[in-house]
This record gives sequence, C-alpha cells and structure tokens, in this order.
Amino acid sequence: MGIKLLGEILKEIAGLSEEAIEQALLAQRTKGGKIGEILLQRKLISEQDLLKALAIQMGISFWEKIEIEGIDVNFVNKVPIQLLKKFKVVPIIKGNKAWIAMNDPASLTIADDIRNV
Repeated sequence: MGIKLLGEILKEIAGLSEEAIEQALLAQRTKGGKIGEILLQRKLISEQDLLKALAIQMGISFWEKIEIEGIDVNFVNKVPIQLLKKFKVVPIIKGNKAWIAMNDPASLTIADDIRNV
C-alpha cells in the first residue's frame, strides 16, 4: 500500500468535500503551492487538522499538547538554541525515550541532523 493522499486523509478527519479538494487541486496546478496550505488559507481546515493529516500521512505521532516537564533544557548545550528556534524544534525526554517535536513534520532533514548529535 502506498502513501495515502493528503486530501483523502483530510476528507476523513476534517470532513472536507470532494469538491473542496478538487478546487484546491486546481488552484495548486494553476498557482502552485502545497494543497494543505491552500486549504488552510481558504479556512477549509484548521492548522491542527493539517498537522494531524501530515502526521498520519508520514506515519509519525501527533501531539496536541506537550508537557513542559518533558522538555530537555540541557539539550541546548549540544544544539544551539538559535537552530531549535529557527526550525521550531523542541527536544523531549521522558524516562529513557527521546523525541523531537517539530512544527513542520515534512522537514525530516533537521530531525536527522539533531538525532545525530
């Protein structure tokens, strides 16, 4: 099974109509841009809907809320805070597990770079 289309996922989680998706795809073909951003600009979905859909599409976790206790403040000794702010990345550690919370799940390059630190 291949990657599920973002529009199909958004139909399921946000109740988008086929017509809304077709119109967004038409706008994407004529003006360019990402379909999720087009739907967001048209206020047909929320940012949370888009992030959930991207997480589903990429097979990664989506957390609506991050507990502040899990944020590793010592991590900035290894990775400059400016880099974390620039890419909107937060390292989280709970017990012996570590995650990287990020605003844009499509930017996996930064996650790989941080993982190697």
